[in-house]
Amino acid sequence: MATIAFVPPQEVARELELLVQRGRYRDLPEAMTEAARLLVQRERAAQAIAQIQAIRQKLAGWQADVTQAVVASHEEET
Repeated sequence: MATIAFVPPQEVARELELLVQRGRYRDLPEAMTEAARLLVQRERAAQAIAQIQAIRQKLAGWQADVTQAVVASHEEET
């Protein structure tokens, strides 16, 4: 497993320390691990949303094509 050296900005470090002091996390490494895990989770969610949006766009085009075909077939019947 890789070791990552990271020095957060002072504001972030203060917030993490406060979370540790309030008992939300046992120690700073646990808080940093959770922060990294949430970052990865957010990025995965963003990728999934982008994929869903691409699928929706393709489906919208497909639905328009099907609708046009149905309308054309009804027009031929009349």
